Amino acid sequence: MTKRYFKKILIILMIALFSAYNFFPKQIILAQQAESRLGPENFRDTINDIGTNIVIIDNYANNIKEKQIPQLNALKSVSDSLKKDITKNMHDAKNNANHWFNQLKPDIRNSIEQIITFNDIFQSRYQYILKAIEQKDNKKLNLEIEQLCKEISENKQKVDALVKDLTAFRNNLNKDITSFQNNANQLQVKMSMSNADIPLIKEQIDYYNRIIKTANKKIVGGSVLCCAGILCIAGGPLIKEGKEEKEDAEYQISMLERKISDIEKEFVVLTDIENKFTNMADMIGKAIDSLQHISNHWHVMGAKYNNLLKHTKNMKVEELQLLEEELHIAKTNWEELKRFAEKFNQGLKQNDIIDRAKDYNH
Repeated sequence: MTKRYFKKILIILMIALFSAYNFFPKQIILAQQAESRLGPENFRDTINDIGTNIVIIDNYANNIKEKQIPQLNALKSVSDSLKKDITKNMHDAKNNANHWFNQLKPDIRNSIEQIITFNDIFQSRYQYILKAIEQKDNKKLNLEIEQLCKEISENKQKVDALVKDLTAFRNNLNKDITSFQNNANQLQVKMSMSNADIPLIKEQIDYYNRIIKTANKKIVGGSVLCCAGILCIAGGPLIKEGKEEKEDAEYQISMLERKISDIEKEFVVLTDIENKFTNMADMIGKAIDSLQHISNHWHVMGAKYNNLLKHTKNMKVEELQLLEEELHIAKTNWEELKRFAEKFNQGLKQNDIIDRAKDYNH
């Protein structure tokens, strides 16, 4: 029998293994494909999504942290209890911003670190798998694949735990935001009775924050990659456009604060914090979605390796040789992903990527 004949046999075997996960013959030409079915499919795009979420959340959280909480002393027509509730709302927003930086952001970056670490484990196990194949030791091969399955399962469990933590955080944020919005609405009604400009001021603040929200997405489209040291030239024009829009909107908010009375100024500050707090919660939801995708990737990979595990004990010599080719491609894929993830994670150490975007605007 020729090697070509046995390659056909292994292709049929791989189709049987992976058909439940939509990996079809066109992409399973094992020795020739650029991406291994046993490699880190789809992880790169999801890492990019997670980075985008982190950067935008950072920006909102930084803005909330840096805002001076107004004393509300000038609001004579507002009850002390409402002032107290609103002050608590603003402190809660700051506490949530701090919790993001101190706990949740590092945990999310650790989920990227897990991908990097798995590469190191895979590279190490690959050497033992190679020896098992060379020695035609199916039992040893089975044990090595089992270890990879275990690592994959543990990584999925860690990401699932983080999704649970982030979901709880998001739910608490939503409760705080609802309270903040209810109290802010009461304040607006009270202030509007004596100041007809209040509804217009709120409308202006809301408008400028919508511009900031859109601008952040433009900036982050290029700035994360610049921090990672790649694609700065391609991302430059988008960063420049978003940066100009964001700076103008923030400038308009600051000018609004300067032109109006102390009473109106305090209303502007709390309305701005409320907007950024709400947008931060929205991005937390998107971060949860991205992490769930990471969990799904680990799940699919685990299913593929577990299916492979069922067949390793009975693999023939020719099938082992072709499996070696497949794993060699996977090895290269993991190495490439590690380099990308390391650069990406390094860039995400900063807490102010959007505000520093001008540094990459060349």
